[in-house]
Amino acid sequence: MLFIHRILLFSGLFMVGCFSSSGGGSDSWGDTGDAGGSLCGSETATAFRITAISATAPERQSDGADWDVGSYPDLFVCMGTDDDYACTQTASDTLSATFNSYHDVTVLDEGFIQLWDEDLTDHDFILGWNLALSWLRLNAECGQVPLMEGDGSIVLEVNVI
Repeated sequence: MLFIHRILLFSGLFMVGCFSSSGGGSDSWGDTGDAGGSLCGSETATAFRITAISATAPERQSDGADWDVGSYPDLFVCMGTDDDYACTQTASDTLSATFNSYHDVTVLDEGFIQLWDEDLTDHDFILGWNLALSWLRLNAECGQVPLMEGDGSIVLEVNVI
């Protein structure tokens, strides 16, 4: 698999992007499939499979407080657009989780991906990014792309459907 890495400045945060040969997946929510064979990037796509591969949360909230009383956060990821989004299952009491869950979505302007701590009433936002249509097109079919902020991160994959 051919990779050509580059660093992007997106919303004031550094991210690593790449060009590669990859693809694949399956229907609706589920586990990701085997890699296929398309070239990286798409100039015209608007329909994407956004896959949350994994996520890592900082040890403490930005104000220094624990995520949950006496335990680590209960992580889940939401992705899509304001009108069409889905969330992963929750990984309990952990700073790091593997999800391998995806959502198929049509993006006309921008999408998003967000990491949350599930609580009984109000969930705590951990980190997230708006994903511009141009960014999704640039990173489509490129394999795993890490988005990082401080000690937190989400690794995602974008494929054209």
